[in-house]
Amino acid sequence: VEAPMARELYREELLRLGRFLERMGGVRAESYRLTAAMAAFAQARQRLFEKYRGLGGRVWSEALMGFQRGDWSLLDAQAEAGPPARGVPVALVGGPLRAPDLCLFDEVEAAGGVVALDATTTGERSLPPPFDLHRMREAPLDALLDAYLRIPEAFQRPNRRLHAYLETAVKRLDIRGIILRHYVWCDTWQVEAARLGEATGLQVLRLDVGEESDSARQAGRIAAFMEVLA
Repeated sequence: VEAPMARELYREELLRLGRFLERMGGVRAESYRLTAAMAAFAQARQRLFEKYRGLGGRVWSEALMGFQRGDWSLLDAQAEAGPPARGVPVALVGGPLRAPDLCLFDEVEAAGGVVALDATTTGERSLPPPFDLHRMREAPLDALLDAYLRIPEAFQRPNRRLHAYLETAVKRLDIRGIILRHYVWCDTWQVEAARLGEATGLQVLRLDVGEESDSARQAGRIAAFMEVLA
């Protein structure tokens, strides 16, 4: 459970952001406006899950990436995909993915695996859980805080919520291994490697990347990792 001080700081930051946006020409976030915006987000989130989640792998993660960045046009676009890939299920964990990074999903599938869980910053892990509808109508800002503070993150202290999230997902999806993809300058995710293995009992492949990805090296390491898991 987050400390009361952390919750209060988060609230104050949101209010400060609101005041700044008002000065820039925005509209005051009255309770009814916030409730309406949250309801629209909840509906869009539900449509995203219904339309794309069953497609799995790269298609699902690409849709998540676009949705997280505010592109809701994909909810009305034609979802084109063949049957979901089959293989050894692995979880992809770590920082945000960029469009060129989506080749990672192809490399996993070429090696006989499938990304059954995208727990990166641009993936499923970073979506807030559903809002409490009663609380959203009565106190929308509190409902917003409740949801977003429950997102499991590596930087949280203590970060037991991240480990609990992964433990549950590993059992639910029968995950066999974890690919931890992090940027070389991200100490927060680097120190998680050993702890992720301890928390889940699974082997962890660390993929460290810089500004430019070495796809050939990455594919080789993924192939070796999948051989171990097979």
